Amino acid sequence: MRELSFEEIKKYELDILKEVAEFCDKNNLRYFLAFGTLIGAVRHKGFIPWDDDIDIQMPREDYNKFIQTFESENYKLVQPYDKQAKHTIAKVIDKRTLKIEKSIKYKKGEELGIDVDIFPIDGQPYEEKEFLKYFNKKHLLYKMFSYIVIDVKAYSIRGKLAFGIPILISKCIGKNLIMKRIDKISARYPYEENDYVGSTSSLYEGVENRTLKQWYDGTAEVDFEGYKFKAPVGYCEILTQLYGNYMQLPPEEQRVTHHSNHCYLKY
Repeated sequence: MRELSFEEIKKYELDILKEVAEFCDKNNLRYFLAFGTLIGAVRHKGFIPWDDDIDIQMPREDYNKFIQTFESENYKLVQPYDKQAKHTIAKVIDKRTLKIEKSIKYKKGEELGIDVDIFPIDGQPYEEKEFLKYFNKKHLLYKMFSYIVIDVKAYSIRGKLAFGIPILISKCIGKNLIMKRIDKISARYPYEENDYVGSTSSLYEGVENRTLKQWYDGTAEVDFEGYKFKAPVGYCEILTQLYGNYMQLPPEEQRVTHHSNHCYLKY
């Protein structure tokens, strides 16, 4: 195996995105560049220079259809119910590569590869008080899922003691039952029937991920690394809500990747 450079990783990710976007277009599935990837498209016409991942969003109905139908020679879809899954969102991984995330425990044969993250967009309660209840229930379940997949060895003795009981309880319940509960909560608010939507679909999406559905009612083409991809028609409003003045570069000391992954080419 050969370890891949930062720039090589981004090229593999871009190739995955191109195939996913082509598949979605051919099958009339909605997708949108999201989060840092969308900032990169708008501000840099490509990757944020210090960023090393690609995120897209799909309305829940399209997300489910994508999971059921996506096929590829070089890429594999890993969804949260798979034994191999380490995340509460779907990922399309390059089967020719291997990615090791420092904080995650792997069994032999369950390692993932370089990937594109796919976040479902769900409807949300109209009342903010109800939304906070909905969010907190899901967030607790995401924590429980993470307790099952984290590598406890990466934590201090104090951390191991603090996480010991939550890890034990979560493992007794199991990943699939936790995901079924998450999906049941999400299904209460269908995407098409609610004024507010968002991707609160993993441990890392906060309460700010609550946007007007009308901002997703259409697409805008954006440039990303020399190719055209789809963004939500209200991408400016979405990014402003999530990040404030997203066109302003962060201080130089903050221009670092937020991941500590090692990626390898298998052959």
